[in-house]
Amino acid sequence: MLINGYKLEITWEAGCCTNWQSATLRLSEDIGQALPHLTSIIENIKYDPDLNSLYLVKDGSKHIYIYPERIYISYIKNKEEAQVVAEWTKDIFNEAYPKLAEITGSKKS
Repeated sequence: MLINGYKLEITWEAGCCTNWQSATLRLSEDIGQALPHLTSIIENIKYDPDLNSLYLVKDGSKHIYIYPERIYISYIKNKEEAQVVAEWTKDIFNEAYPKLAEITGSKKS
């Protein structure tokens, strides 16, 4: 597994987006070494080498930013929606892990 666990934190956006909340997932492990390789495995994901981060959109409106030790999800309505998007993101990464292990030779379980 690439992502074993996380702590979910919900915050209100400031400025123009005060009607929306965002979520931060504090990952239980650092996944930074895997991030550059995931663009060849996960569709429609973009890698930013300057920030060592990934960007993904779910359902056209849920913007997901993946960093080595956290995942940020913007434009959520409530904690329940954040949990659904968080689990979807975790599942995508964990489904990609066997292919990632083939590419990198990683044996993390």
